[in-house]
Amino acid sequence: MPLLPGEIVNKRYRVVQLLGEGPSRATYRAWDLEDQFDVALIEYLDPTADYLRLYRKEAGRLNKLKHPQLPDLIDHFFVDGLGHYFIYEFIDGIDCGSLMRQYQPLPSDLITGWLQLACQPLTYLHEKDRLHLQIKPANIRISPSGDLFLVNAGLTDPGFSREID
Repeated sequence: MPLLPGEIVNKRYRVVQLLGEGPSRATYRAWDLEDQFDVALIEYLDPTADYLRLYRKEAGRLNKLKHPQLPDLIDHFFVDGLGHYFIYEFIDGIDCGSLMRQYQPLPSDLITGWLQLACQPLTYLHEKDRLHLQIKPANIRISPSGDLFLVNAGLTDPGFSREID
């Protein structure tokens, strides 16, 4: 069952809104009550010990990634019986999928520029032997200042995805 707006997770993060969901996770905009800023809260819905071990391992890997076009992992924790949570820097703006739905068709020179910018964090991840498993317009965000970010906790390396399968 999705978290509802106003719910507080881990005595620190107040859910603002559901941003998206899939079969194994949900993504929310939340408010960090302690540090007073917006965050992206990713809820993984499998509370088993095997997944807990894998997500802890992945959190350690994600903490090492630092690129100006990738949101920082701020926190991670497990709530017994519910699942594992990753807290990321929230990237304000609009995703390319929403822009495409609102203004279709978009000019090809604009799309080409965005794709070139999206290749920068992808190149960084490739150099770190990492994969981004959720490349799609909804995970490319344009900030109000025009900066492009690649978002989504679908980051992993080949070993992690094999362990989960």
